[in-house]
Amino acid sequence: PALTNGWYSTDPSVSQDGTILFSSVTNEMDGFPKNPYNYDLFVYKNNQIKRITKMEAHVASSFISLDGSRAIFQADVNKPRNMWVTLWIVNTDGSGLKKIDLPWDKIRKAEVHAFH
Repeated sequence: PALTNGWYSTDPSVSQDGTILFSSVTNEMDGFPKNPYNYDLFVYKNNQIKRITKMEAHVASSFISLDGSRAIFQADVNKPRNMWVTLWIVNTDGSGLKKIDLPWDKIRKAEVHAFH
């Protein structure tokens, strides 16, 4: 990888201004056991790495906005983990973390209708 932060870094996403968003395992950083692995989001900008989430979850599929100001990502915040992910958005300065609620009941009904 072009840069590392702690034990394992993955899933880079780059904005037009060169800001890099990536996820990294944070168990050792936070003093947690290694199982299950926790991932959080980090931003590399102006030669500095900044952590922007502390979810105690599995963060996956993250993407940075074109202007580098926001990130959207999926996270399994369930205890125990069940891989039922939720959608989140956060500013790349670490502020404004917000869960995006999706109309799961309508989505499931549409899926059932489509397959029958």
